[in-house]
Amino acid sequence: RPFAARQFTVRLGDIDLSTDGEPSAPVTYKVTEVRAHPRFSRVGFYNDIALLVLDKPVRKSKYVIPVCLPGPNLPSKERLA
Repeated sequence: RPFAARQFTVRLGDIDLSTDGEPSAPVTYKVTEVRAHPRFSRVGFYNDIALLVLDKPVRKSKYVIPVCLPGPNLPSKERLA
């Protein structure tokens, strides 16, 4: 396993990590599972992506919205950010 889930926490809705008093009301989650890309390698930057399973459901807000992932038919040469 490349990473242990217990070493991570996720803070969502935080708009300025240097302060604690912003109006966004960030929420912190524990990571229960790390699902790394099957061909992940610590060498280089290819396949350096993972999904994090959180300890509770995430609620959307003004500052927390889902990310859009590419579909399975997207050509591998396409560049997305």
